[in-house]
Parts: sequence; C-alpha cells; structure tokens
Amino acid sequence: LLYNKDGNSVDENGYIDMLKDLKKHSFMSMKFATKSFSPPKYSHCKQRHSTDVWKDVLKSDRVHWIVRQISRKEGKSEEETFKEAEVILKELAYTDHMSILRTFAFLLIQIQSSIYQDGVFVNVQEVENIREMVKHHPIVFMPSHRSYMDFLMMSLVCFYLDLPLPAIAAGMDFMSMKVIGSMLRASGAFFMRRSFGSDQMYWALFTEYVHTILINGDRPMEFFIEGTRSRVGKSLNPKFGLLSVISEPYLKAQTYDVVIVPVSISYDRMLEERLYAYELLGVPKPKESTSGLYKASSILQDNYGSVHVHFGQCLSLREYFGHLDRAVHACYPRYMLRLSSQEEKHMKLLGYKILQKQQENAMCSLWSVVALVLSTHPAGISLHHLISEVQWIKSIAVKLNFRIYWPPGTLKETVQKCLFQFKHIVSVLQQKSKKKINNKLQMLDPVIQENAAQYIMIANYRNQLLHYLIRPALLAFVLHKHSIPGEINTFTKDLCLEDFTFLSKLLRKDFIFVPDKSKEDLEEAILFFSEMVVLSSDGTTYTLAGHSHRVLRFLRTVINPFLIAYWLTSQFLISSEAPLYLPKCY
Repeated sequence: LLYNKDGNSVDENGYIDMLKDLKKHSFMSMKFATKSFSPPKYSHCKQRHSTDVWKDVLKSDRVHWIVRQISRKEGKSEEETFKEAEVILKELAYTDHMSILRTFAFLLIQIQSSIYQDGVFVNVQEVENIREMVKHHPIVFMPSHRSYMDFLMMSLVCFYLDLPLPAIAAGMDFMSMKVIGSMLRASGAFFMRRSFGSDQMYWALFTEYVHTILINGDRPMEFFIEGTRSRVGKSLNPKFGLLSVISEPYLKAQTYDVVIVPVSISYDRMLEERLYAYELLGVPKPKESTSGLYKASSILQDNYGSVHVHFGQCLSLREYFGHLDRAVHACYPRYMLRLSSQEEKHMKLLGYKILQKQQENAMCSLWSVVALVLSTHPAGISLHHLISEVQWIKSIAVKLNFRIYWPPGTLKETVQKCLFQFKHIVSVLQQKSKKKINNKLQMLDPVIQENAAQYIMIANYRNQLLHYLIRPALLAFVLHKHSIPGEINTFTKDLCLEDFTFLSKLLRKDFIFVPDKSKEDLEEAILFFSEMVVLSSDGTTYTLAGHSHRVLRFLRTVINPFLIAYWLTSQFLISSEAPLYLPKCY
C-alpha cells in the first residue's frame, strides 16, 4: 500500500507527505495511477450505474410534480417537458470511467510532483474515522476554495487514501473545456449553473439529483460552502443554498444522518496569484478553455512550495439539528421543502461554523508572515528588520497556537529562501539591504501604478493570517479611541462593545463574523490581549499595560487598509452628484 495507516511516514504534526511517500517507488506516476483502489462503501447503497442515477431522478415525485406544474403553466404536454428535463439531467450528471480516472490521476500526480516540490501534506488522524463514517452515513466534503486546484487535489488525495471519490458540484464553465471537461465528468464532477434564478425546473432537477446520490450513498458529495474561489486569500461568507439541499434529506427523515467533513486546503503559493491580482484591478476573468490552460502551462515550471490538506472533525447533522422538531415536515409532501424559522437560523449558523472550522485547520505559511510584515512597510524594509519583525510575530504565533508551518532551519535562512521563492513579487537590493516590491510588470491601464498588482499579491498572502488577528485588531481601534496618552487607561466590556459591534458589522463582508455574536468576539479579543499581557483585569475593569503600544500599533496597521477603503468609498458617495444605483442588499 502507498498509504501506510500504521503511521511510519507520519510526522509529529500528524501529516504525511503524499509525494515523498510516492517518490520512494520507481515509475511513481504509473504506480500511483494503477494502484489498487478499494474504498469503503455505504452499507445501504444500492449498486447502480451512473446513468441510472439521473434516470431515477426522472422517476421521483419532485420531478413529476414540477413537470405537471410547468406543463400547465406553459401549455405543453408532460412528455415534452420530461424530454426537456432529461436533456438538463444529461448535461448535469457525472459519469463513471475508471480508466479515464486513472489516466487523469497519472497526469495530475506528475503535475503536482513538479510544482509542489516541497510536498503535499495530508493529516491522517481523521482519515480512519472518515472511512468508518462512510460505511454508515452519507458524507459531504466541504473544502475551502482558493484555487481551481482544490477539487483536483481533493480527488487525488481521496484516491491516495482509499477514500471514496466524491461527486463534485462544479461550475458549468468547465463543461465546455474540450477533453478536460469530459475527464472531469468521468472523475465525478457534475456541472451546475452559477445561478438558478427563478428556473423552477432546474432547481427541482438539481435538488433531486443531489438527494438521490446522497440518500443512496453512491458517492460522498463535495461542494464549496463559499460558492466561488476567494480571490483575496481569506474566507468568503457562506452560501446557504447547497447547504439547505444537503440538509433536507435529514430534516425530512430520509436519512438517519448526514455527516459533513470540513476540509482546509492551504497553499504556500497560489497558481492564480497573478490572475487574481489583475481581476481585482478590473481586468476581466479569462474564459475557461483547454487552449487557455495550454497557454498557461508555463506557470507549471515554477516551484509552488507545499500544500497542506487537513480533514477536520466530522460534523453530524443529527447532533447539530437533533434538538429541532422534524415532525413539522410530515404535514406536506417531502418534495416541498419549507424550512421553519428555527431551521433557517441554525442553517446559517452551521454555514459559519463550517467556515470557522476551515479557518481553524488552515495551515498558514512562512510567506504569509513575511507578507504581513511587508504590507506594513510599503516603502521597503531592511532584511535585518524584516527578520526581526518575523521573529516577533513568530513569538506571538507560538504563544497563541496559530497554525503556521515554520520550515526547518534558522529563521534567517528560511526567510531568505522564502524571498527567493517569491522573487517575482519582491526584490532584495544590496544597497542599504532594502526590500522593495518588484515593479517589473507593466499594467494594462497606464493610470494604474506599475507595481499595483504586486501590492495586491502581497496583500492576498497577508490575508491568509488575518482570521487570527481581526478581532484583536478591531479591539485595538476601540482601545485607541478611548485612550488618553500618558495616563492610566481603564475600560469595561460595555464601553468597548458598542464600537466593537459597529466595526464588526462594517467589515462583515470582508471577514467571517457570526451574526449576533459580538459579545463572544469581544471576549475572544480580550483573551488575546490578556495572554499577550496587554490588558490586566480586576474582574470588572481592564487596564491597558504601559508596554502595549507596539502590539496595538501593529494590529491597527494590519487592519487600516480595510477601514481606509470604506472611508474613501463613503467620501466618494457623499461628494458624488451623480445618481446612485445601489444593490438591494444595501
């Protein structure tokens, strides 16, 4: 077996380097692609071909009901409407072709061993638990989403660990890619529209297709709770549509349980780093195509460091929703979902909980720490000062158990190696030993500074760390507002809560804040400062320590760009004389 479950290759953090393990074998790619694959199966699964899945969907009560509704509404025969439904399902459905899957695995493992030269690390503590869960419950993998590589990585890791390959909810954009689209479909991808709008037929077919796979347990499901790739290096707020779809079978007692597995995928360096920077500067996203992929193949010659894939602790919907009364759904047909207000509330909280688990298990890289320091010194910083600042942040991170991978070697050596790896973004100049942002790229718009894309790339890598710092940073602004220089400053929670709540609501689209949890967030920020010995307490009031200036200034500097952006936007809107057309959500 390539994966040794006895843990001979597992490091002290519980990770196994998938590529290192594979490189022990000659003809690595071929051996990997042709290895035996015998994943555990759901005990209640009725074996069927992938074409039978969508055929069973057509026979379902939900689809018959929606076909009758649409036929009456549009004046068509039910037979004609069923044919339209069949076309949609054929377009939507995945297929099973093990030979194509193995070919895909052969190509992917070659690519990954080429670009991820420092390894692909997978935590194996939870794998045996997942393997056991697969036998008894429908499983839903929910990975973080930072790159197109995510769903390829998930399938490859599952293949390596002998876990069942998931049915992946992929965007319709990939379907039109010649060869690649067919290979993705044969590997378990089913293609969904980006937006269903008011298309009742499509919504019903998609929902029933997911339910059919989930209830029968043909494959685990996989979808991204964020809905789309994050272009900014930090988590996006959750989307609840698909979460409701996968929760419905449990809420309507069609399954005993549904188990969600949050997965955190962390990259040292993003394949799309430059693409994201240009998109954020207004350059349209290129359409997904096989020719475009071929043209971009030059990026595969670089070293993209390492990847960490972390399977989180399983979340049981039975345990999470167990206190709710599911009997209310017995009053109407199962195919008519009507979530109660309590179910809707807990559904939203579940989405945020999954995202928080992804953040907790994400493995930040040394480069994220370096980028954090560089972003606070846009004019440049000496190499000695940079290493000193990284060392200071490391002392905080180790003390507060931030999940950051510190490579072996001295900090000076690893920071210098890091700067060399990202030499396309930063330059180390001999004169005065100053670091500067690389400004060799020429922007499409002459009005934009030449180095704007590099600053955005630095910011995106910095953002990977901010979920650890956002709450303390907001409290740092609140404390700064209420502090008087040169005096002993004391505070109460009530004094801080109003301003803290205002700032968290202001930034709710930029960071993950669970609704109506400002008090808990404030408590978390206070705990951060207490452990940093920035605040001391007598039980009711908090006193700011005299040596707190460096920590508070650093935190304010980190979060300043976000607040300045809102301030500039507000100033523009106030001064603008043109009519404004704002989205309904505002």
